[in-house]
This record gives sequence, C-alpha cells and structure tokens, in this order.
Amino acid sequence: SATLAATATDPAPATAVAGAEWFEGADPGAGRATPMIASDGVFGAAAEGVTAPVATAGMAAGVHTLQVRARDAAGNWGAPVAVTLMVPSSTDVFADGFESGGFGAWSLTSGAVPARLAVTAAARRDGAYGMQSVISGNTPSYAQDASPSNESAYSASFAFNPNGTDTRGATTDVFTALSGGTSPATVLSLQYRRVTGPVRLQLRLSAARSGGTRSTAWYTVTSAFHTVAVTWSSARSATVSLAIDGATRESLTRLDTSARRIETVRLGPSGGLGSRMSGTELFDSFRSTR
Repeated sequence: SATLAATATDPAPATAVAGAEWFEGADPGAGRATPMIASDGVFGAAAEGVTAPVATAGMAAGVHTLQVRARDAAGNWGAPVAVTLMVPSSTDVFADGFESGGFGAWSLTSGAVPARLAVTAAARRDGAYGMQSVISGNTPSYAQDASPSNESAYSASFAFNPNGTDTRGATTDVFTALSGGTSPATVLSLQYRRVTGPVRLQLRLSAARSGGTRSTAWYTVTSAFHTVAVTWSSARSATVSLAIDGATRESLTRLDTSARRIETVRLGPSGGLGSRMSGTELFDSFRSTR
C-alpha cells in the first residue's frame, strides 16, 4: 500500500476544515469519493493535515493520477488537486532518475560527496537532475543499490555520457553487478575506455562464467548521452546481451553462469582506475528489472 497525504487550508475568512476525500478516474461527485482522516485525529482547524491509505495491490503497474479535495465547516468543497502515484511492476527491482536531488534512494555511495560524486542539473539527460562522477586518480566514485535479492535473471538500463573522460587506454568499470557474501565477486560489468590513434570512446560488456570471463567486442560511442541496457541470467547455457541506444550490439551465448546470483550493483566508476585518469562521467535514468 501507499499513504496519500495532503494539507487542507480554508481561505480567509477561515472557518475550519471539516473533511477531505480522494478519487481516481471519473469524479464521483463531491462527498462521494474515498474519505480521508485528519492527521491529528480530529477536524476543526483552519489548516489540517489529511491522510488516507491507498491499496496498490490491485492497481495496474504504471502511473496513476489521484485527485484530492477538502470541505470546510460551511459545506464548501475545494477544487480537486492532482498527485501522481507510480505503481511498480512485480518485475521491477529499482529505479531512480535522481529527481530527488540526492542519493536517498540508493543504499550507499563511494567517493566524496559532492567533491567526486554529486547529483546536479548539469549532469541530467532527463528531468531536472543527473549524477556526475569525477575521475581523478584511482579513487572509485559510485552509487550502490542493494535491492537485488539473489537474482537469477537481471536487466538494467541507464543513460551514460563518457563526456570525453580520459582513461589513458585502460579499461574501467562504469557499471558492475556483484554477488553476495562477505567477499562479493563481479558477475557482470559494463566497461569503458578512451583510446587514441585516433581518439575513440568505447564500451563493452564482460560477464563472469565458469572458468573465467567473456567479453563482447568494443563499441565506439560519442561524447554524449547513450542509453545502455544489459541483460543477464544464471544458467548452464546463458545468454548475456549488450544494447546501446536501443540496438543490440552483441550477445554472448552458451555461458555457464549457473553458480552466480546478483545481490548488489554499482553505478559509476568502481574498478580499473589509475592515477593518470581524468574526467567527469554523467549518468541518469537508472532502472533495473527481473
């Protein structure tokens, strides 16, 4: 369930707030919608906090628009005010577009905030904010999500802008999925590098398997935002795929990943960093599903 909360205020000359209600869809008429209660237990003040539980179990996944209105002691109803409610799918694991302006949705961060890792308007692709990660030396700077729970099938997508970051030809991890336990191991990683002769910014996907690691070829991207999507599963003959900007670039097939599960993921540079690297990478619109 979710909790719907609002503040009802009677304009001057104020009497008192005497009730409130909410509805979705067609307006059933004033006084005929679902009642709300006063936050302090009793109506009567000119300004009242009002709340109501919203049962989301029977709602379809996606965005729902709820309407809220209040009534004063004289029987006058205010106009409905809309608020949106996102109902997740049963396959959703975690999603964040950094629109809160911070990292409150994430489990933890690594790297000094905001010196190395920050949510800023300049880093956005969608909405008002995005995440920027400053690379200067070999210090990781990433946001970590611990929502995955021993996942045997996992997909993630996000917007990534390498922003010309110079890795001196070395391979760095900009997204990593890890196993659980006291010594987590890398299950899957999206890797980035900048090579010269001529200058190219490149991405590839690497997956751990029985006996080692398999990687896709390197794919050249521009210094702009790209939508990156990775798909992974745990099986004796699994397929792991990399898509960039909606097109599948490569799928690794017949991988024995059966001994692995995903417990945490890291968005941002977390491995392969070196002392001579420099740049600011940008991330936005992260979403993961089962």
